[in-house]
Amino acid sequence: MSTPSNTTTTVSFAGDGYTSIELFLEREDGADDATVTLTAADGGGSVERRMTAGMYREHVVVPIRATADSRIDAHGCGIALAYLAGGDGLIDRGVRYVVPDGDRVRESGVRLRPVARWMNDPNGLCRFRGLYHMFYQFNPYGWSWDDMHWGHAVSDDLVFWRHLPVALFPQELLQRDRDWSGGAFSGSAVAVDDQGRPCADGDEAAAIRLFLTRHMYHEGDEDSLDEVQVTALCRDGMTVEDERVVVTRPNNDIAPDFRDPKVEIVRRGGASVARMVVATNLPVAPHAAYAVDPSATPGERPGWFTDDASLDRAHAALSQHPDMDRAPAIVAFDADRDDLGCAVWRYAGPVLQDVARGDAFTFECPDLFPVGDRWCAVGGLMKYRDAQGRFQPVRWYVGDLGDGGRGRGDGAVGDGAGTDAGAALSVTSSDLCDFGSCYYAAQSFADHRGRRIAFGWLVDWFGVRREHPFAANGAMSLPRELSLHDGVLWSHPVREVYDVLVGDAIASADLVESGHVTVPVGGTSYYADLQFSVGDDDGDVDTAAGVVSGNTAGTGTDDVPDFGVTIAADAGHGLAVWLERRSGVTRLRTEGMGTDSVEFLSHVTRVHRVEIFDDGDVVEVFLNDGEDAGTLLVDERLASRPAAFEANLPAGSTASIHSLGAAAGRRP
Repeated sequence: MSTPSNTTTTVSFAGDGYTSIELFLEREDGADDATVTLTAADGGGSVERRMTAGMYREHVVVPIRATADSRIDAHGCGIALAYLAGGDGLIDRGVRYVVPDGDRVRESGVRLRPVARWMNDPNGLCRFRGLYHMFYQFNPYGWSWDDMHWGHAVSDDLVFWRHLPVALFPQELLQRDRDWSGGAFSGSAVAVDDQGRPCADGDEAAAIRLFLTRHMYHEGDEDSLDEVQVTALCRDGMTVEDERVVVTRPNNDIAPDFRDPKVEIVRRGGASVARMVVATNLPVAPHAAYAVDPSATPGERPGWFTDDASLDRAHAALSQHPDMDRAPAIVAFDADRDDLGCAVWRYAGPVLQDVARGDAFTFECPDLFPVGDRWCAVGGLMKYRDAQGRFQPVRWYVGDLGDGGRGRGDGAVGDGAGTDAGAALSVTSSDLCDFGSCYYAAQSFADHRGRRIAFGWLVDWFGVRREHPFAANGAMSLPRELSLHDGVLWSHPVREVYDVLVGDAIASADLVESGHVTVPVGGTSYYADLQFSVGDDDGDVDTAAGVVSGNTAGTGTDDVPDFGVTIAADAGHGLAVWLERRSGVTRLRTEGMGTDSVEFLSHVTRVHRVEIFDDGDVVEVFLNDGEDAGTLLVDERLASRPAAFEANLPAGSTASIHSLGAAAGRRP
């Protein structure tokens, strides 16, 4: 063990009405005595806290004087993260992050991300007492994944968010023994009334009921993996209590990888029932009845198994081998009563199994929800790289639910409680939720206006990001409203994005002749709205050219002129991001990044509108008002450049460029 350090970390701050500071401490190697001391500048004395013996990490809360400037000195431990909390109106003002003297917090841009450290999956999305809530996977101790906490934020408008205190913490053993990993894994939320029953309108709810996976794993011991589904209650919108286990593996067919519960309300036998879907994998042969019909995804080339986004097919084949006797699956459990705090969850059987992507290890972050008059399942394909090189893509599966998978098309499910009859989804179409590089772990919820809204975690699979002190690794997508069109799931930014985030026009042009436009933006963020005139010819789709989705009905290839858009470029560093249509194929393309070899192909060929949201380090593109969406992370050297929009567009097009986010001057 190394010699204890004699260094002292200092954090100074003003109380500003807060009543406590929450510290995430990490003991220095060999430091038997690790302490933090708070001293008030107004002579109010000092308070000392010692890390608990045997803990190498610990969350410590220290009271502060709300009206005084104070200083925290840490000795024998580092302050990984700290924020001010407590006091009146915390849910309305949010916590205030502070950092050790001499460091600084980077601005977070126009989308939800932590002030610093690691973020992954969106969790517990809901509407509660006038606010939108998002919990999320969070590691306050570093730049990468580690033992998981639940971060928490609220919003009035789905666009700008206020951070609240961390809501859930890893099991104590994980903070004592470095050989164990896990914590509070992903899950969902349901707004409930004072009887524990789901509320149709979260604004009238009494509490938020959370569902999540508790995960434990001892390094090097595969048999140690333990994943159980738990529930907990949040009465005040911030404090979580009364956690208990509600679902364990019902049989050995279900893999030990058994995680990420998502709860929705479905109808069974004329009554409503809470249904929980959980991700796992199942043996193929005994569950053939639940396999997704290959006709739902015609023409797709197979992908391959890998747990490293940087591995190509050849390297993966040499070093990693999937278990082809099993395939990713989503399974269901139904509550036996309305009071979800007391409910027993009974196994209802598989929802679906994707044998065509049996190279995937399992699904992650499953979802099952009604959309239009159909049902949609969503899941991320873990340890899977598709034929175009995208790593762990997220797929949607649309079909009818119930009657043993045959369906009635009315959103109801069969009457067979405790059997497989009411769980299966008869899939009629399927495709990717996003054709870009980084959209993962998507979760949806229904808001008080009846909209189905989804967020995805924007993850750096391909090493685009670089670590910086007190910077964030991870962000959320823009909020997307989901809708169904001819069996295809569409996603488009919610109305609030335009009302709150998109600013005044920087430039607008009717491109009648040359079709070339260059617009200096003046900042690092912009929104572009491009609209094209297209004919009515429904030509054949050239699948040999690279269009691989089955959802191409009604798209023409010979009536839409080619176009090219330079979304961002830095010639000095050899970096660029393009959106282009060539020979009937619409794609995103990068230069100078880890994503250069990946084919980001959209199923859409007949493009009449393109919307681009470029906030510096993330690009989100929407085609035809949400018919498809593609998201890319951008190299930080591009993120810091003055933006310029440049495009070659068909004659008769229009282009409108707007400021975006903070640059728009519309932050509340």
